[in-house]
Amino acid sequence: MQKMIFQTIKEMQKSILIIGAPGSGKTTKLNSLFNKLDPSVCAQMSFRSFIDSNKYKLKERFDTLVFDEIHTASQIYCLLDSGKKHDFKLIIATQLSKDDLEVFNLTPFDIIEL
Repeated sequence: MQKMIFQTIKEMQKSILIIGAPGSGKTTKLNSLFNKLDPSVCAQMSFRSFIDSNKYKLKERFDTLVFDEIHTASQIYCLLDSGKKHDFKLIIATQLSKDDLEVFNLTPFDIIEL
């Protein structure tokens, strides 16, 4: 599993979804992955600041966006939809389970379960 994760970060072919219970290490894993990316093309932001942002201006500066503490399936859908429209790669950490997200096509994500 570790080899796949680091290969994904290096090549970033797919977005990454980190799921796990509270205290499982999601934020630690998210920060570890974020620190492996080039900060000139990667930004960590809150869902609210993303919603309020100009996506075209974000795309001018960043290829990858990182989100911690995404709480609802609708927020993940919103991020996934914007990621597709604006060609962003995403790294998302959430307490939602695969079952909570089964209504979505999760194939754009490599999933890390903690």
